[in-house]
Amino acid sequence: MENQINLEELHHMKAKFEQADKDGSDGIEMEEFLEHFGNLLGASLNSTQLKQLFMKIDADSNGSVDWDEFTNFMFLKRQTGSGDGDDSNSAYLTKETPDVNANTHPSVYHRDIVNAVCYVSDIDKYATGSRDGSFRLWNAADLQHSRTIQNCLGSWVTDLCVVPGEKRLTVSASDRSISFYGIYRQNLELTGRIFTSGMMGSPQCMTNAVIAEKNHLVFGDTKGAVRMLKCEHDMDGNGRSMYKEDYVTVHDEHKDWVTKLMYIPELNAMVSSSMDATLKIVDSYENKFKLRHSVNLHSKGVYSFDWCHAHSMMISGGVERDIMLWHGSTGHKIGSLVGHTSSISNVCVDNNLHEVISLSTDKTIKIWDLRTNRCIQTMVDKNKYRPEDRINAMFHDPKRRQLLTATTKIRPWKQMMKTRESQGHSHAVVGCLYNHEFDVAVSADEDCEVCVWNVSSGQRDGRFTNAHPDSRITAMTFDALERRFVTGANDGTVRMWNHNNGQLLKELVHEEEMSEVTELLYVMDEAHDAKLIICVGWNRRIIVWEETEDHILSEYRMMLGHEEDILCATHCSGTTMLATGDYSGRIILWNLYSGFKRATFQIQSSNAYNTACERLCFLAAREDIAEGPVLISGGADGNLHVWLCGGSPNKAG
Repeated sequence: MENQINLEELHHMKAKFEQADKDGSDGIEMEEFLEHFGNLLGASLNSTQLKQLFMKIDADSNGSVDWDEFTNFMFLKRQTGSGDGDDSNSAYLTKETPDVNANTHPSVYHRDIVNAVCYVSDIDKYATGSRDGSFRLWNAADLQHSRTIQNCLGSWVTDLCVVPGEKRLTVSASDRSISFYGIYRQNLELTGRIFTSGMMGSPQCMTNAVIAEKNHLVFGDTKGAVRMLKCEHDMDGNGRSMYKEDYVTVHDEHKDWVTKLMYIPELNAMVSSSMDATLKIVDSYENKFKLRHSVNLHSKGVYSFDWCHAHSMMISGGVERDIMLWHGSTGHKIGSLVGHTSSISNVCVDNNLHEVISLSTDKTIKIWDLRTNRCIQTMVDKNKYRPEDRINAMFHDPKRRQLLTATTKIRPWKQMMKTRESQGHSHAVVGCLYNHEFDVAVSADEDCEVCVWNVSSGQRDGRFTNAHPDSRITAMTFDALERRFVTGANDGTVRMWNHNNGQLLKELVHEEEMSEVTELLYVMDEAHDAKLIICVGWNRRIIVWEETEDHILSEYRMMLGHEEDILCATHCSGTTMLATGDYSGRIILWNLYSGFKRATFQIQSSNAYNTACERLCFLAAREDIAEGPVLISGGADGNLHVWLCGGSPNKAG
C-alpha cells in the first residue's frame, strides 16, 4: 500500500466499498471484504490471515466493517509496516528524577496550580504560568529555577504564548489583560499591556497565527469568541483597553468559554475548542474568516486537541474519557482511543514517533501509537500535590525527548528509545487460549501483557499491554465466535477486547465486592436470544451480564449460594445448566436464567484441605447417559469425580 492516499484513491476505495456493500447495510461483512478487498490490502495473505486483517479493521468486533472503520485503518496503516509496531518504539522513564531546586527556598515554586507551560527558544528556558498570578522561567537543560515575574496580583495567568523569531512572550490573565514581554539577552521586560473591553470576555487561551506571512496573536475568551489582534505590541506598560480597530473577530460561534486555539498552516485554518462540546474550523485569510466546519463529535466539553501532521488528523479530548480522531479537512470521525477512566485534560502529538500523549484528571498519562491505534504505555503520577491533587498542564519537548507535567513545579518524564523487545513474555504466563477462527494463540502474563501468536510460524503477530493497570490477569476467555477476548483480574475488573488490534471494546462493572476473578464464561444461547458473560471469583458471587451495544455494561444479575471462594465454573452447551465449584469442594448446579439451584454436590476427603474443586467440565456429548449431562470435577485431592446431572444428585463414579 502506498504511504500516502490521495483524494482520487480515496474516491476509488469509496466506490469499491459501496460496491462490496451488496445488502446496503452501510457496512461490509467478512465474505464481502474477502471478495472485494483481499487483493488490495493483502495480496500475499492466505484466507486465515485475511480474516485476521478483517478483525483488525473491525475495531468494535461487531462482524461488520463500516466506512469510518475502513478509512481509520487506511489512514493509520499507511505509516506502518507489518508486525506489532515495536521496531522503533519508545518508552518514558517513570522513575522520578531528583529535583535540582529541592535545596533552594520554597518560594522558587508556584504557590498555586500551573495553567500553562511553554518553551522560550530565544533564551532556552521553559516558562510556567500559574494561578498565583506569576510566571517563572526554568533552565531547559536541568530545570533549575531562573526567574520569577509577577504578572498580576489576585488574578490567574491563563496562558502563555511565544512568537517564533520575534523575541516576545505573551501572557494572558483572568483580569482581562494580555501582557507582552520583550526578550533582551537573558532578561524579560514588560513592553505593553492591553485589556479586553466592554462585553468581551476574559482571555483564556492564545496562539500565534502566520497569516499573509505575518505573525498575529489570536486569543479565545470566556464568552466563546475568538479574536485576532491587529495593534502594535509595544505600548504603555500600564496598559489600556482595546479599541475596535485593535482586533478583528475570527468567530463568536462558541456558546461557552474557549479552551484551546491552534492555527494549522496545512489547512490554512484556525481551530478552536470549547466547553460547549464543539470544535470550530475557520478558514483564515488576511482580515477575512469563514467558518468551514463545526465538529460535534463530543457530547461534553472539549479541553484539548492537537494536530498530527503525519496523518493529517486532529486528536481531541475532554470531559468524556475517549479521545477522538477526526479528519482535519472534513471534520469526519476516523477513530477513537479508548482506555482512560477519567476526563481527558490534555492531549499532544509526537509527530516524529507517530504517538499521542494524553493526560487525564486522575493523573494518568497514556502513550498511544497512531499507527496501530493502541496504548503502548501507561504512567501514573502517584505523588500527592497541594493545593489540588491534579496535573493541570503538560508540554512535550521533542528536541530534548522529554515530557513535562506541571502542578506547582515541573516534573520531567524522560523519553528513551528502545530496540525491539524479546519475542516472549517478560513475566509469568497465566493463561493461553487457542483461537480456531484465526489459527492463533492468545497468551497473557502477570504484568497484564497480552500476546497474539502465529501458531504455524511461532512468531508474535501482535501484543497490547496494561490490560488491567496495576493488577494481574487471572481469567480469560473468548466470545462464542472467538472474535473478542475477555479478561478478568485480581482487582475484580472485567474487560472485553479486540485481541487482533488491542482495542478496548467493553468494560463490565458491578457494585459487589471487588475480589479476584477466577473464571470467565461467554454463553451465546440462540434459544433464549441471549449473549451472556459470566464471572465468578473470590467474592463468592456469580455475576451475569447480558451483552448489549453499550461500551460499559453495568446491569447484571447475581446468584448466591457459595460460602467459600468460587474457583471454577462451566456451562453445558445447549442447556440452561451452569455448574460452579468452590474451595470447600461444594459444587452447585444452577439454572442459568432463573438462578434456581438444580442440585448440590460435595467432594468428600479425609483431609479437609484437599476438598477444593479446581476444575469443572461437562461431557455434553454423552447422550447415551439417560440421567442427562455428565459433569467431571477435579481438585486438590488428586481424583476425578463424575456426576450425573439429569436425575438425582448422586455421584456416578
